Amino acid sequence: MSKIRPKVLIVGAGFAGVEALTRLGRSLGKHIDLTLINPTNYFLFTPLLHEVATGGLFPENVVVPLRRVVKVAGAQLLMGVVKSVDLEKKMVNTNVGKLGYDYLVLAPGSTTNFYDTPGAAENSFTLKDVNDAIKLKNHLINCFELASANLANKNETLTFVVVGGGATGVELAAEIADFFRDAFKGFYAESLILSVKIILIQKDNHILPQFSDALRTKCLNKLAEKGIEVRLNEKVEEVFPHGVKLSNGETIPSKTIIWTAGVKPQEIDFKPGPEMIRGRVVVDEFLRLTDRPEVFVLGDAAFSKAKNNEPLPMLAQVAHKAAKVAANNITRAITGHLPVAFQYRHQGSLVSLGSWFAAGEVGSAHFSGRVVWWLWRTVYLFKMPTFSKKLQIALDWTIDLFTPRDISVLPCQ
Repeated sequence: MSKIRPKVLIVGAGFAGVEALTRLGRSLGKHIDLTLINPTNYFLFTPLLHEVATGGLFPENVVVPLRRVVKVAGAQLLMGVVKSVDLEKKMVNTNVGKLGYDYLVLAPGSTTNFYDTPGAAENSFTLKDVNDAIKLKNHLINCFELASANLANKNETLTFVVVGGGATGVELAAEIADFFRDAFKGFYAESLILSVKIILIQKDNHILPQFSDALRTKCLNKLAEKGIEVRLNEKVEEVFPHGVKLSNGETIPSKTIIWTAGVKPQEIDFKPGPEMIRGRVVVDEFLRLTDRPEVFVLGDAAFSKAKNNEPLPMLAQVAHKAAKVAANNITRAITGHLPVAFQYRHQGSLVSLGSWFAAGEVGSAHFSGRVVWWLWRTVYLFKMPTFSKKLQIALDWTIDLFTPRDISVLPCQ
């Protein structure tokens, strides 16, 4: 190995970025100059944001300080936003300066996709970061405060619309139902809780596209038990401050529109521009740009084709596995070995539908119920990067079994 330490830059501290950083730190350690670039100084565990938004977890328990992660990896952290990447000069331009690289790992993540729906960006709640979750929780509580004091139209105020029937939308709708039923009981009039309408809108003829029809039916039945109205084959045409307009012409009055209908990759300005498909950067079987073997693109930003020639899904599971291969290939390149191809095999899907019920599918086998709910919690608990956060979340969940969820209105930006 050369005495001159290769410069390795990682952009983004999501599942892919943190995994790549950790593995490169283990495999190459002091033999490389390793830097992580991210807008914040924490890793956010996004799969549990819906529990922050409904009082099940405290916000600080779903974030991990990046300083702790980079210290273990022997790396440096730069808090900054990437403005552009000059592929010819091997230079990353950020809002705090320029950095050169020998190897570059791009894992910038994704942002909410509103599909150009009029009014959606301005009038919807989203669930992409901690501040989103805190804002949503505060709003849910304030809706009840206003309705309780007769200071608002109860029909609008107590109607909650979730747009998008994927895992995020289903989990959030179920948790909101539990939040109102369990945490608000005894603090607000029962008539207010009974007046709540939770409507889940999905443009396709099914929810949870990753599941089989049989499991979807079980999930629909569970949502119905919780009083959630699921509207299939209906598309949101416009979002207003006090409601949504559907493709069938119907308008649903509501002060709470939560958009979970899709994501799109964070955009990066390349010079020169690589091949792109649907906003995602096309990579080869080794997760590299086809003409730039020193540049790896991972996670939601990458168009990595599966066997059916379709892009791999925008899932944490994909990003995590891709990061392992990318880190290994950088290690192999630096140590003079040929790269290995990325082969993704889906291990299965789990979705929580509120307290004591979850559903899962592995291959053709599907299962649901209380045991699966414990399995869902166990899987996500062990995906947290540090032991201290695992312990904090486990304590939160244990306390929630015996006491109501937190209904404090928290300060947020």
